[in-house]
Amino acid sequence: GYVYGVVHKKILTGVDDNGSSVDGEVNVNFGQGWDLDDEVSVSLFDLKATIIHEMLHTMGFLSGIFDDGSDLWGSPIGSSGIWEVFDDFLTDKNGVQLINDTTFVLNTSSWSSLSIGGASPSGGLFFNGPKAMAANGGQPVGLYTPTSWEEGSSGSHLDDENSALAGALMLAATSTGRYRRSVSDVERG
Repeated sequence: GYVYGVVHKKILTGVDDNGSSVDGEVNVNFGQGWDLDDEVSVSLFDLKATIIHEMLHTMGFLSGIFDDGSDLWGSPIGSSGIWEVFDDFLTDKNGVQLINDTTFVLNTSSWSSLSIGGASPSGGLFFNGPKAMAANGGQPVGLYTPTSWEEGSSGSHLDDENSALAGALMLAATSTGRYRRSVSDVERG
């Protein structure tokens, strides 16, 4: 079925599944050129925007599907899996879900082509959560699915190649200088 991450569940329900253990973790490579204040140099990366982006992943903005179609829990490919809640809303461009909501089996054939399907809106994976779609003019939202799988980025970000999503906080890549520090209506949805 679908499971909430510790942080995601704690925010939504107040239930703390792991007691006194750390709820989430964000690792920062301080070897990068970070700007730590609000006057971000054009030659440095915006640390505050990056931390907000990474915290949104801990809150559930991520897929739990590996490149081969397996889940984080080691379920055999092609069998009932244990997926992130985000994964319940993964579709093709026509809104066809990738995971069967009764059997919780991932359509591995569709996954294999869509997870490296290229730029939206013509290909790749999409997110069809009703609020995200409403904020996106009724259309599924394109996810980052470059033609070569990128571990940690593919399927868990908005599509960098879709100009309609330009400047969004949850894109896979950022550039130097001050970056967006708030979520768009699509991201909030």
